[in-house]
Amino acid sequence: MPDTPNGPRPSEFPEAAPHNAASSASPPVLSIVIVNWNTADLLDACLASIYRYTAGIYFEIIVFDNASADHSREVLGKYPEVSAIFHPENIGFAAGNNRAAECARGEFLLLLNPDTEIRDNIFPEIIAYLKESPYRVLGPRLLLPDGSVQMTSGNFPGLWRMLVQNIYSFLKMLRLSALIPFLALLSRVPAGQFSGMGRWWDPEQVHPVDWVSGACMLLRRDDFMTVGRFDEDFTLYAEEFELCYRLAKAGKTAVYYGRVAALHHSAASTRQFRERSHILRTQAMLRFYEKFRPGAEVLVYRLVVIVANVLGAIWHQLLALPATGENRETHLRYARTYWQVTQIYAGWVRQVKLPG
Repeated sequence: MPDTPNGPRPSEFPEAAPHNAASSASPPVLSIVIVNWNTADLLDACLASIYRYTAGIYFEIIVFDNASADHSREVLGKYPEVSAIFHPENIGFAAGNNRAAECARGEFLLLLNPDTEIRDNIFPEIIAYLKESPYRVLGPRLLLPDGSVQMTSGNFPGLWRMLVQNIYSFLKMLRLSALIPFLALLSRVPAGQFSGMGRWWDPEQVHPVDWVSGACMLLRRDDFMTVGRFDEDFTLYAEEFELCYRLAKAGKTAVYYGRVAALHHSAASTRQFRERSHILRTQAMLRFYEKFRPGAEVLVYRLVVIVANVLGAIWHQLLALPATGENRETHLRYARTYWQVTQIYAGWVRQVKLPG
C-alpha cells in the first residue's frame, strides 16, 4: 500500500475465525476494551452491535465497570463471552482502560465507549489498514444520532487555536459570532482538518492527524503499554490528547480513517450538566499544558482562559438580573461555573465542587 493515507483500501483482511477469544488458549487479534459507568442500556446496544456485525476477526471483549449503580451487571450477564471487571468505586476513564488493557491479550487494542454502536463489519478493515500503513493510531468516522459527523480528531492544542476558540465562544455568547464566519470556522474545525489548499476536508476519506478520539481508538497493545498507558491524572477529558502526544513523541502517529463509521451517542455518561463538563474539560487542558508546555506558554494560556471566564461570569450575572424562574437559575449556574474555572486557573484552588 502507498504511504499516502488515501491509497487503496486494504486488500487482505485477517482470516475468518470464531467471534470471541474468551474461551480460547490462543490469543485474539483484537481486544475490545469498554469502560462503563451507569450506561447499561447503551452498553447493551454497543455489545449487541459488535456481535451482530463483526465477522472475519478473532476478538475478545473486556468491560471494566466503574461501580455502576444501574442495571449494568444484569446487562453483562446476557453476554457470557464478555470478560467483565466490576470495580467497587469509580476510578475514571483513564484508570479503567489501563486496568482492562492489562488483561487484554490481543495484538490490537480497541478503546471503545459504551455509547457507541457498530453499524458494519469495520474491524477487519481498520486493522488491515493499520498493519499496512505507516500510522500506529487510528480513529474512524463517528456519526451522531442525527447523522452528522462528530469532530473527533485534530491537531494538538496550541495557544493560537485556544485564543481563537475563546474569542469565538465569547462572541457566540454575545450572539455576535455570525459576524466573523471565518473565526467560527476556525473554532469549530480541529486544526489539521483543512486540505493544503484550505478547502474543507472530506470526512469520508483518510487524513493524517495529531490525535483521535478515545471514544473509538485503535492501536497496537504493545504501543499502548510501552508509552505508559493513559495518564491517570486525566480522569475525564483530554486523555486522548495526552496519550496521542506521547505516542507522537515516540514516532507513533495517528490517522483519521473516514472510510468506515460508527454511531456515537455523544456524552451520555456526562450529560447531567454542561457546566460540569466545562469544568472537567478546562481542568484537563490545564493539566496538559502544565505537563507538556510549562513556562511562558502555560502562563499565557492561564491568562487567556481567566479573562474569557471572568467575562463569561459577568455576562451571565447581568443576564440573570432581569430573568426569572428557571431561566434565572440557568444563568446563575453558568456564572458560578465560569467563576469556578477562574479560581482553578488563577491558582486559588486546585479542585472545586462539581455541579450535579
